[in-house]
Amino acid sequence: MKKKSKIILIFIIFILIIISILIFMLFKYNKEKIDINDNKSIISNKSIRFIRTSDTNLYYTIDECIKSYFTMIKNNQSEVLISYLNPDYINKNKITVENVLTIVEKYNNYDTYRTSEMYEIENGEYFLYYAKGRIDRNNVYFSVGLDKNKETFEIIPIDEKEYLTRVEENYTTLVANEISKRKYNFIRYKGFNDKDIARLYFIDYIKLMLIDPEEAYNMLEDNYKKEKFKSLKNFEDYINENKQKLQASYKVETADSTEYESFSKYYDFKKKYEDYALSDYSVKDNSNTKQYICEDGKNNYYIFNVKHPGDYTVKLDKE
Repeated sequence: MKKKSKIILIFIIFILIIISILIFMLFKYNKEKIDINDNKSIISNKSIRFIRTSDTNLYYTIDECIKSYFTMIKNNQSEVLISYLNPDYINKNKITVENVLTIVEKYNNYDTYRTSEMYEIENGEYFLYYAKGRIDRNNVYFSVGLDKNKETFEIIPIDEKEYLTRVEENYTTLVANEISKRKYNFIRYKGFNDKDIARLYFIDYIKLMLIDPEEAYNMLEDNYKKEKFKSLKNFEDYINENKQKLQASYKVETADSTEYESFSKYYDFKKKYEDYALSDYSVKDNSNTKQYICEDGKNNYYIFNVKHPGDYTVKLDKE
């Protein structure tokens, strides 16, 4: 009898050990699998990483979403603005159409915004972008979700700490979900060719020289900057000496026919200042950069060495 009891005890212990092993293995598996909850899927830290955005058209698509966000604030368009914002962000901050403009951060010169760097992670048709930009000479940060299937987007303003945590420390957990279609949060995809992109960099840098000379100075290629300008003051003097030409270049490149009394007046303006517009360009693919060489009608050169979309250095002389 004692022998039988001992066998039963050993058997029970054996079964308990097997059950414990199975529970441990199940727990370990569940930690790394995709957990579906409320139509959201959390991606394991091991399966995905933030990378610099390399698709220029998607970069400018997201850039345009952020610029549109600022335009809605500038024009007090509460209904459109709240349509852009992430629902969890809205709930967390108790945002309504009535109070949204008192909660989002405001600036003086919305037209000065530009995106300087962008990172992304992907889960199927869902992309999450982290963007760093500059407005009123202040750095600003955003999280922008993009649903390729529904062609929708949503925005969350974030702070520097969260941005750095995500992209520099490579904090990679992604909550991926469908972004529901609301009244205004639809994506307008960009489809630029090389000439369009060359023009965008040409316009971007001229605008930067006019509104933020210090940032424009910092973007000059290092050796060229030391040889050509030596100091920020020298560069600012150069801009002041050429301000009318720069303003003409910017205006002729960004002129909209609707701003003029008639199309003939618009055409006359474009004709008068056509020498200040981009007249020629070429593109070179180098090992780590893509080079856009731009020339205006006055034979002024702008050479952009682009490492990532929106991230470039400049030379203002022909090589």
